Amino acid sequence: MRDDPPAAEAAPQVKVLLTSVFLAYMGQMTLNPIIAPLAREVGLAEWQIGVTISMAAVMVVTTSQFWGRRSQSRGRKPVLIAALALASGSMALFAGVALLGIAGAVTGTALFLAFVLLRGLGFGAAIAAVPPTAQAYIADVTHDEATRVKGMAGVGAVQGVAMVAGAVAGGALSALGLMAPLIAVPILIGLGLGIAMPGYTAGPTLLMRRDEQGGLAGLIGATNGLTFVVAPTASTALYGVWTPLPIIVAGVVMSLVAVFVVVHPRFRQFAPRAPEPVDA
Repeated sequence: MRDDPPAAEAAPQVKVLLTSVFLAYMGQMTLNPIIAPLAREVGLAEWQIGVTISMAAVMVVTTSQFWGRRSQSRGRKPVLIAALALASGSMALFAGVALLGIAGAVTGTALFLAFVLLRGLGFGAAIAAVPPTAQAYIADVTHDEATRVKGMAGVGAVQGVAMVAGAVAGGALSALGLMAPLIAVPILIGLGLGIAMPGYTAGPTLLMRRDEQGGLAGLIGATNGLTFVVAPTASTALYGVWTPLPIIVAGVVMSLVAVFVVVHPRFRQFAPRAPEPVDA
């Protein structure tokens, strides 16, 4: 049973929603800079941390559409609360396991499996629910192109800011020598995402009916998660060939995408759907 607020109550709820997205992604990004040093501290190999992070990305790909459809049938608020509770519980247990690992009480395969279960499967499944639910809610409470793009821009903006703030916060807890790259890269892999995300999340929603928004948001979330499955493996392989190669390849890919968007007739002849009537 759905319990989403009516459109008249949308404005204050959007602020709460964006705050939730910000905190969820800041929590994720705060851990990322220190997870590799943490792995060495507890005696895990680099590939084991790579598997842990990749499993989180796999969970984003495989569960985003599930969350999107569930938010369509059960309501945005219950799904978001369940996801945030799962994320909080998983990371609290992860912190406890990490402390046991540092103390030497849990080691080897048991520690590795706990990392994969909590940081990979648990937290990955939880974070997968946040963007689809947020985007679907924005689509619910906006009824014209301008307000929808503005709402989607808010989701993209808070994700970008969270990536910067979280990486800086995590970097502050690690060695001071890591601060320069930790600040520079998130401000750039954050500004880029914050600028691009409103367009590719808001655009498709203008072509869908309201009852299709949850599934669409899940598909967008799964596509985003798939990049985190492919990119780490591809970039490390390219790095092994030549250090600057990942950056060069990324620049070429983005240039091709930009050309595709400019020349493709579907993008140049876009006509938005007429606004849907507000429910009584």
